[in-house]
Amino acid sequence: MIPEIFHTSQPKNEVLKKHIHSFYFHQVDNSMSNKQIVFFPNTKNAVTIYKNAIKVEVSKTPKQIKIIQNKMDGYLFLYGGIQQKAVISEITTPFDKIGIIFEPLGINHFVEDNYIGRQIRSDYYFPPIESKLKPIIDSVYAATTIEKRVELLENFFLNQINFNFKEPVLKEALNLIEDYHGKLKINELVKKLNIEEKTLLRKFKNHLNCTPKHYSKVHQFRTALTKYFDSNKKINSLTDLAHNNYYYDQSDFIKSFKSLTGNKPSFFFKQINNFGNEIYWFN
Repeated sequence: MIPEIFHTSQPKNEVLKKHIHSFYFHQVDNSMSNKQIVFFPNTKNAVTIYKNAIKVEVSKTPKQIKIIQNKMDGYLFLYGGIQQKAVISEITTPFDKIGIIFEPLGINHFVEDNYIGRQIRSDYYFPPIESKLKPIIDSVYAATTIEKRVELLENFFLNQINFNFKEPVLKEALNLIEDYHGKLKINELVKKLNIEEKTLLRKFKNHLNCTPKHYSKVHQFRTALTKYFDSNKKINSLTDLAHNNYYYDQSDFIKSFKSLTGNKPSFFFKQINNFGNEIYWFN
């Protein structure tokens, strides 16, 4: 086995593509030391499955979890929503990990009760998806190729789609936030949507488990990361980074990055690397 394998794959089915951003598969053998990855705030939801592992929460400031391999414990399912802060994950080796990255409202299409906000159990647990995946996870891990694992996961999710979830106003709100690069104020957003602010806040909390303000902040942050990597790390000036990503000024840029990552952008961009599709870690 190669010491480390990391592979991402987008769904082939066009219906699934609307709801699932990608699958990823991360395997490390026991010749490597423990792996540490920093997961930064994201507008996408993720379900991560570890084979034969348990979770230990090391600290809350900064938020840090440790995944320990334990052959007696079956599977560990962790849910990552639109988090407020970066999470440091340390994984003991060897490990075999599968990730499912959902579009912002994607996970709502695979549960009967799509009021996500009232179903999450602590920061990492979302029982409805875990209970659905458990019956098929043995066969997914038994597959000898990544292609077969993707096929099994796609077939599973195709059979689980809940076509009753609509929420057109909420979807339009996310489109407007994207169109305005995360800088549309809430009073302007509700005016364009022609709804009351409390109604919009309720929809965000129910279906995304966050506020419109925080979603906008995270969207702008992730856009900045994407542009940075698309430029092959050639953007060196903080002023340019701020202006290119629609921050009001350099001060606004620094404040936002520090609140989401725990670091000033001058340090952050020197240390961060890309690890697959929208997963990042520090050197």
